[in-house]
Amino acid sequence: MLVWVRGALFAGALAAVVLGSSGLAGAAPTDADKARARTLLNQGYDLMEQGDPKNAVGKFLEADNLVHFPITALSLARAQSASGELLAARASLQRAISDPPRPGEPGAFTQARKDATELAKKLDAS
Repeated sequence: MLVWVRGALFAGALAAVVLGSSGLAGAAPTDADKARARTLLNQGYDLMEQGDPKNAVGKFLEADNLVHFPITALSLARAQSASGELLAARASLQRAISDPPRPGEPGAFTQARKDATELAKKLDAS
């Protein structure tokens, strides 16, 4: 069984750095999209802490659809995994892992890819 951990770095500073970043390749999310995604991520983290991963999935999915960052895909995968949605979790992890690094992106994106790779290994082993 996978356990959800909400670290202060990940939930607070990391989300702020990731969702506040700009200048990435592709259609960059608007400031409004980033703000909405940040709110949704925080709501999802709160639901995970309350032991409600099924409702967290919806929050993380909406955030991921807005900004398409490795952090949002990883958060979604964690909630999906905790909800028993293992195939969906694996697909979300693959999106995070496959998101190519971009010049100037935050280090948090690299860490999210590494964390997604580790979680994918755990899912594959179960």
